[in-house]
Amino acid sequence: MLRETSRQSPVYLLLPGRGVDSYGDPINEWDEPTRVQIPGAEIQRNTTEDKDLATGTQTDRLGKLIAAGHGPELAIYRLVDETSRIEQDGKVWRVTGEPNIKQGLINTNTHLTASLTRTTVGGPDGI
Repeated sequence: MLRETSRQSPVYLLLPGRGVDSYGDPINEWDEPTRVQIPGAEIQRNTTEDKDLATGTQTDRLGKLIAAGHGPELAIYRLVDETSRIEQDGKVWRVTGEPNIKQGLINTNTHLTASLTRTTVGGPDGI
């Protein structure tokens, strides 16, 4: 069976670097995150909601991360949680809520879904 190739560009999970704050406590730093490609993933864009602000237009974009794979992909899928950031085409999305990971009972197929949101202020940036 041939697997259809996605027309979308790769989807990455962004992992923060580790640093310390002024008290010496460990913190996440997002200045230069590590990018880990999520195999078999694509972002399905759902809706947008525009709000008029004095400084411009705020657009809340909603989407869904969908990934399907088997075997080694499960380790990467388990890294995605409710605080994760996802990147595609230079645009960063935030996971909202807890991701859903389902493993097949008979085979090794694994499916990941997660709700995403991305807010922009200003003119349209073309999702």
